[in-house]
Amino acid sequence: MYLKDFLSQSKETEWLVDRLIPGNSKILIAAPPGHGKSWTLEALAISVNSGQPFLNKYALDQAESVALLDQDTPSDILADRMRALSFDRPAPYIRVFSQEGLYIDTVRDTNRLIQYLEEIQPKLVILETLETITSDKFDENRAKDIDRLFKNLSLIQKEFQCAVVLSHHLGKGRQGTESGNRIRGSSALLARVDVAYTLQRLSGSNATRQFLIQPIPKRVQTVPGFLCELLTEENEGKLVAAEMRWVVDWTTNLDPALADGRTMVLDLLRDRAREGLTVNEAVQVSGGYFGDRETREILRSLLEEGLITRAVEAHGRFRFWLPEFVPSQSPAIALPAGVPSDGQWQDIESKLSSTQTQES
Repeated sequence: MYLKDFLSQSKETEWLVDRLIPGNSKILIAAPPGHGKSWTLEALAISVNSGQPFLNKYALDQAESVALLDQDTPSDILADRMRALSFDRPAPYIRVFSQEGLYIDTVRDTNRLIQYLEEIQPKLVILETLETITSDKFDENRAKDIDRLFKNLSLIQKEFQCAVVLSHHLGKGRQGTESGNRIRGSSALLARVDVAYTLQRLSGSNATRQFLIQPIPKRVQTVPGFLCELLTEENEGKLVAAEMRWVVDWTTNLDPALADGRTMVLDLLRDRAREGLTVNEAVQVSGGYFGDRETREILRSLLEEGLITRAVEAHGRFRFWLPEFVPSQSPAIALPAGVPSDGQWQDIESKLSSTQTQES
């Protein structure tokens, strides 16, 4: 085929969920255990099935059939979540497989799944998680095993012309610019997908939790990273309603090169939940990854979005905290936005003194 003919038949990306989930593709979503990936995938299934914008932000052309194979979440918990996310409305075009014992690294179980799905002809198949949908013989660290799994995923994708979302775990390394390096197992896993995202819980209570979703650069261009939140309501200890919604683009008002640094700083604050963190400590603990100026810019952006707070100590030094960990004896103090330079401490101390005098 001549190049001009090849170029004339090439098509733009067709999206199942606008700029997030391409149709007829393979997608990887990786997160540390307990960081909200199951909630996100369940909300995605409800959204695609209903045709409503995902996270009230990313549009779909129409409602589509969905298959959710979840062998990770206990069946009773999965049922409660799906009921809450759908507001107890019927979801006739979602086929749920919970604790079915299907192993997609085997041809036999892959063919069984395909047979089960012929009735609904899904446009989205969600597999949760890699560890639970593969057999004891599967080794995530062996490229050969990854290749075998993805051949089977291609069978599903080809049969239904659908998007296949596979969830997996991130390792314990810190978030950095090379976020793909944190994905557990062989590098072949990331190489075999069209789109990949990392997901991490940042902060919040059980009723309101915030999650950071960031793309790993791949061959299909998606939206920048963004923050979303999960709102839940319980009645007498039983989950009755749940909603996930978009909050803000992660790179808003921030140099994109520092976006991953925000996650690193939040990691540090979680590790030091009871001690908090000063600017100098953040610079030191990062091992020189960020300098003083970059660290102050990151902290400023996190303060503006309410993800962290700060308290003043002796000599005008600030200590930063996740909101839920601010000690009662060191209440957060409302100060002008921005992280001041060393030359501004005297002015700030004067404002504090004036405020305290007025209060007394």
